[in-house]
Amino acid sequence: MDYNPAAEELLGLNNTSIGKNANQELKMWSDISPMVKTDGKKELKLVHSGTKWIEVQFTPIYQRRLFSGWIYVFEDISDRKNADELIIKSEKKYRELADLLPQTVFETDVNADLTFMNIYAFEMFGYSQEDIENGLNILELIVEEERSLSRDKIKDVLSGQVSGDEYTAQRSDKSRFPIILYSNPIIQNKIHEGFRGIIIDISDLKNAEDRIVASLKEKEVLIQEINHRVKNNMQIISSLLSLQANHTSSDEAAEILKESRGRVKSMAMIHEKLYHNSNLSQLNMAEYLNNLVRDILRSYSSISSRVTSNVDVEDIYLNINTAIPMGLMVNELVSNSIKHAFPEGEGNINIKLEYDGEKYILTVSDNGIGLPEDVDPFESSSLRLKLVNSLSIQLEGDLSVIRDGETTFVLKFKELD
Repeated sequence: MDYNPAAEELLGLNNTSIGKNANQELKMWSDISPMVKTDGKKELKLVHSGTKWIEVQFTPIYQRRLFSGWIYVFEDISDRKNADELIIKSEKKYRELADLLPQTVFETDVNADLTFMNIYAFEMFGYSQEDIENGLNILELIVEEERSLSRDKIKDVLSGQVSGDEYTAQRSDKSRFPIILYSNPIIQNKIHEGFRGIIIDISDLKNAEDRIVASLKEKEVLIQEINHRVKNNMQIISSLLSLQANHTSSDEAAEILKESRGRVKSMAMIHEKLYHNSNLSQLNMAEYLNNLVRDILRSYSSISSRVTSNVDVEDIYLNINTAIPMGLMVNELVSNSIKHAFPEGEGNINIKLEYDGEKYILTVSDNGIGLPEDVDPFESSSLRLKLVNSLSIQLEGDLSVIRDGETTFVLKFKELD
């Protein structure tokens, strides 16, 4: 036999082996000696100078059509074999970790045919490794009516997008359950080879969600019933105050009862709105204030027939804790204007509610005769003005009064918790 220096180093030979029989010089000869005279290739492990892997390619030589020997090509493939072993170990570790997860872990090829599923996936869907080997597409895990959407998502994922979507899954026995499927593309050398991901059974989550929705619905019904009963009770109180006012001989007492009735109605109106409202925690202030001012004018119709109002309210919704004291304040200020600002029975009242990005601004003004100069609205003995000050404190607001021909009350406040 004859060989080059590289073969001498790789095979652990020396130059004394040249010309000798390969069967005697090569310990591996029995492993690489061909049984038939054809081209071939084998992989062998060498241990004479540390473990090495070599690839042996052999080709028969013919001279004048007569077999005369062999040409062998030896290649050190240790790095490749070590890399392959590392990959195998890594894949084994990945599969073992995947099998520990309580969710489905999967991989597919570019046609969305499953190439791997962990143990939990087989339990979740009722399939086996044999089903994967026979060809199982991931779309078969989704109910028929949702597969068109799934196909579109698969195209998106294969194009490089990451996806996370809810589907209705089906097991091998066609039973159904809700899932979330998360996936991302498998890319090797800039080539999309498929996608991998996890599937989570969200049956418990959906059942809990249904219970929460049912509980919320029950609470909404209870809150509506409470608002309805509060409204009815307040209407009864309002009716009793009205009856009492009609049966009293004192004009002063009748007026006090009438004013109290107006305050009760302003609160009852809020509960009535909430009872008929789909949103049980927020009140449409534009609708409420328009109705409230209209009702106040109607209650003072004997002296307010020529008093007009202008209600300008932005699209503002407030909770009941804020709406009630604010409504009472509007009731007091508008009623006060009707009774005292227009001695000739004619005038205009403006009510405005806006939001400046930080606070709500309530403005109530009239073009009447104005407050007397000797009246301090913050120290007045008037019950109405005392209530206005008290309500501004309850709203944690800043109340100011402007006297410039018209009397204007301005309250800046934030929504209460």
